Amino acid sequence: MVNNCWNTLEKQEIIESPRFTKINADSHYQLSNLKVFQHINTEQIQRKSLETIKLGVAQELFKDDNSAECSGDINFTGGGAGNVIKSDVTQGDINFTGGGIANVIKHNSNYGNTNFTGGGAANIIVKKGQRGDLTFDGGGLANVLLHQSKEGRMNINATGATNVLIRIGDGEYKAHLTALGNVSIHKGQGDSHITMLGGLNTHTQIDSHQRDKALWRALGGLNVMTQVGAGTITSLLGGGGNVLTKMGEGDLSSIMLGGANIITHISNNKIKSNTYTITLGGLNILTKKGQGDILAIMGGGGNVLTHIGNGNIHGVMLGGANILTKVGNGDLSGIMLGIGNVLTHVGDGQNPRYNGRCGEYFH
Repeated sequence: MVNNCWNTLEKQEIIESPRFTKINADSHYQLSNLKVFQHINTEQIQRKSLETIKLGVAQELFKDDNSAECSGDINFTGGGAGNVIKSDVTQGDINFTGGGIANVIKHNSNYGNTNFTGGGAANIIVKKGQRGDLTFDGGGLANVLLHQSKEGRMNINATGATNVLIRIGDGEYKAHLTALGNVSIHKGQGDSHITMLGGLNTHTQIDSHQRDKALWRALGGLNVMTQVGAGTITSLLGGGGNVLTKMGEGDLSSIMLGGANIITHISNNKIKSNTYTITLGGLNILTKKGQGDILAIMGGGGNVLTHIGNGNIHGVMLGGANILTKVGNGDLSGIMLGIGNVLTHVGDGQNPRYNGRCGEYFH
């Protein structure tokens, strides 16, 4: 199914046929049975006037009103082995309800929304334009969704073996993904709400704004979440391995449960960006570079906390080995319970308070 723009029918030679009716002695004819392609917008046709048609003369059938824009929606309901839908109009929506072995949607309208409800072995949606939303509610062995527009929301509920989401542009980003592998990328500004269930879950946000808020939740074998930009992050991660990285201004709050939990928070020294974490696992590593406070509760076989920059640290570390290091000004207080505990502070600040067991080293 194709939706295109037709502005004029140029240089059409009109000859006598049963479709034309002679109306005067000057060989003027009128159309008695004019059929218009279904994809031409009727509102646009009504804005044009039908020219007098002369025998054997090449001319425009419709006057051009100097408007190159056209509009029209596509509404599809049904199924088939393969469903391919394409729209290139200036403004128009695509609404798809159905299923098939393969469903392919190419929506290149400058303005318009894409709505998909259904399923198939493979679902591929490519949406481009200036502004518009992408909504997907369905499943398949492979779901591949690309949304590239300057403005627009993305609301995805997808299940399958593999889910791949790519969003380029600004707007709210919501995704609930269940699959063996979930890959999500957002390059642009906007709040994000991510829920992932799968063997491998990865989400990356780039160029976020300081007002943006991210809520990320993931449960799987390996969860990798990354933000390169400003804004706040709140995350809940559980799995064999959890990796959370934030590079930019803004607070980070996280609860992580897994075999290994790794948190990295890098910000500048001009704006205060705080880090709040609870990590429980075999190995817990928290690294922070930049100005801001740290509140950390860490429990596991090994706990490592490092802060380079100004700000206060309040830490509780329970494990076989606990290592806490701070380079910069600020108060430091630590409760460390383990076979081996090492605490180091280089910089100005209140003397540390601590409790230790078995082996201790404080500097």
